[in-house]
Amino acid sequence: MTYHLILGDRAYSSWSLRGWLLFEKFSLPFKQRFVDFDSQDVGDQMAELSPARTVPTMIMPDGAVVWDSLAIAEELASRH
Repeated sequence: MTYHLILGDRAYSSWSLRGWLLFEKFSLPFKQRFVDFDSQDVGDQMAELSPARTVPTMIMPDGAVVWDSLAIAEELASRH
């Protein structure tokens, strides 16, 4: 069971840092992808994250999308 985590730059986005830390701290398997906020096509990068369109966003193995670092923490706590 591998999760997908979409993040912004952790140096500038403390919300992304929190999402990433959850997976690192508890050694949960995940693949990460970064949204490049310096790019002109941020809207295009975020479009596929519907309905969230925010970072961090977690896509669970069953395809459900969870955004907001607190919601991600609660979902992971209930599953693990």
